[in-house]
Amino acid sequence: MESLAKKIKFLQQYKNIKLIFIISIISFLYFLAIGTDIIPYIRGPAPYPPDWRWEYYFVNTLSRIWFPLFVIGLIFFLFTKITNFHKNNSENKLIFILILLNFLLQMALLYYSRSGISVLLHRIINPDLNGYFTAALSIDSFSGFLQNFNKNVLSLPMHAQGHPPGAIIFFWLINKIAYFLPNTDFIFKIFAPHHSDVRSLWNMLQSYQKLGAIIAGFLIPFLSSITLVPLYYVTKYIYGKEAGINSIFLYSFIPSILLFIPINDVFLPLFSTISLFLFLKGINENNRVLIFFGGLILSFGIFFSLSLLPIIFMFFILFLISFYRRKMLFTLISLLLGGQFLLGFLILPILLFVFFKFNFIEVGITITSGLPQFRAYNIWVLYNLYDFFVFSGVPILIIFQVMMKYLFVNLINWRWSNIDDYFIAFLFMLCMLNFSGVVRGETARIWIPFVPFLVVIVAGYMTKSLYVRNYYFIFFLFLQAIQILVMQEFWVTLW
Repeated sequence: MESLAKKIKFLQQYKNIKLIFIISIISFLYFLAIGTDIIPYIRGPAPYPPDWRWEYYFVNTLSRIWFPLFVIGLIFFLFTKITNFHKNNSENKLIFILILLNFLLQMALLYYSRSGISVLLHRIINPDLNGYFTAALSIDSFSGFLQNFNKNVLSLPMHAQGHPPGAIIFFWLINKIAYFLPNTDFIFKIFAPHHSDVRSLWNMLQSYQKLGAIIAGFLIPFLSSITLVPLYYVTKYIYGKEAGINSIFLYSFIPSILLFIPINDVFLPLFSTISLFLFLKGINENNRVLIFFGGLILSFGIFFSLSLLPIIFMFFILFLISFYRRKMLFTLISLLLGGQFLLGFLILPILLFVFFKFNFIEVGITITSGLPQFRAYNIWVLYNLYDFFVFSGVPILIIFQVMMKYLFVNLINWRWSNIDDYFIAFLFMLCMLNFSGVVRGETARIWIPFVPFLVVIVAGYMTKSLYVRNYYFIFFLFLQAIQILVMQEFWVTLW
């Protein structure tokens, strides 16, 4: 028996080494293609407008690469100390340290970017790069803003015209808070923009608005880092503690999360992960309060972006699978829980309509009518998935393909018990959204709320099925980190 166990262990290690080798070769070839731009089509089918292609723009900022490399090294060092945190039962301390390092990594990548860390303010206040902050400055009456939002939304600047008013209100609230804070002239001197075009925008702002822009610039990446908390508990709840820890380290090296700072899309996963955690605990423990708040949190997220709306379909599949496996599909308990989720989901739109005459349905129709036209369905049915997975990381893409192969093998052999319910639900949602053709282009940013779900199932699969040990997983993280640095150096995700 001992020799058999050793043989199985050897075969598993050989399998892991082989997989890591394949991932390494494919990843480095792709990184080379990014750097040389030998195949422009890896950036998208055609330039905007009307299609979409990420810009190739090499400035050479390698002299500043030391900062992100230093922070990446600190995260890797923390990963090697996981055993110590396990022994002391101090996972919360581990998460707290990783949140700080994740925030620092976002700042380091901005420093490494072609414009340096000062671009943080530029991306907040420039209406042609963001739009939410600029739209927030024009709010005279909160009630009037919501009542007239539907007729004004398509005239708002940049991203503000393609989303519900949540992000605009977010910046409006920050400016309101900044108005009551003390005089901070010395902070304005520290963060004074150097570029003339940014300086002209900066000088047009009042003091409290400048402070609001500074607060928002650092608050958004911090909120993005906070997502590690619900992500850990979701993955732990589904796949166990080890998978939970692997998931938060993996999430720290997701290109789309790190390269779109400070557009508010990067903290939208906070809503999707909290909602998923409450939803899962609610249906598995028959807790109507938890499932109510799961629906409410998801509704809040949709108030920021309609991109969270397809998550409902994923939840619906999980709901059906959960009660089907317990043979409680159409029982009173399942119907009550479904009703509680629906109530939680609808209460925000109802309150907004009652008190502010804000019609969520009308706004949704108006926003979708302003989406880019003349983009070919056949092209984008491929590029949507490609864009989403490439900006999630080439190593993650390869693991996802391995999971797809494993799924097909189980389906062909009727091994239903080996199929991951969460993988099925995520795959259903992604395919439904992609093949519907509703979204065509830039899904790397638009589909960011789905990234935590991908990280959860990939981390779970690698931990449970591949039995990855620290030295395998840290090399996997290394490849993810290298891709982020290469993309930051050669591609333009935000000007």
